[in-house]
Amino acid sequence: MTTGLPWHERVLKLNEYILDGITPSGHPAGYQTTRVVKQKFLYQMTTKERSDWTAGCAARKAAEDTIFIRQDQALLDGNHRTAILILYESIADIGWCLRANPFDIYIIISNRRERLWNLVVQDLEDVIINNTVRRDQTFQQRQKRAEMIKNIPVINVAIQAMYDTLSDRSQTLVERREKFRQWKRQDQKMAGWCHELYPDTLRF
Repeated sequence: MTTGLPWHERVLKLNEYILDGITPSGHPAGYQTTRVVKQKFLYQMTTKERSDWTAGCAARKAAEDTIFIRQDQALLDGNHRTAILILYESIADIGWCLRANPFDIYIIISNRRERLWNLVVQDLEDVIINNTVRRDQTFQQRQKRAEMIKNIPVINVAIQAMYDTLSDRSQTLVERREKFRQWKRQDQKMAGWCHELYPDTLRF
């Protein structure tokens, strides 16, 4: 997807895809800062740099650039999802496949625990290194992954509904704990994501 474009143009194209071309406020997708134009992204790295993947060089670069988009908030909207999509796409460009679930990446870069950003970069780098294999991906596979990333808000809505229910003080703590256990049995991953996004509230 959009392979070959200068990276700041590619980021914008993927952002337009994520937002269907328009922000929730009705404005066309676009940049609100220009620092992104000066960045050099992973797929622009030299052959020598790419060959150092196992040493973590490319993984570090990918993590840093993903966090850059998220932290800088360079785009009018959709910064999280655009950062995640450019991460997956750039890794695919150099013949690798990131197998981590996009929502796990979303949780890391959301940084709800407000940790130092260099620690968030390290966490993301570790996930990339531990979940990446050398494998070419078809356009259909990349498109399917892009759709998963585009639909992250759907998961967020479901998790928010779960959180609202578990925060309902009209129920006893015992009742809320039992409801959380039921959800965990039904969908352990969703329950885990809920706990990760609201760590200070869901102390069960």
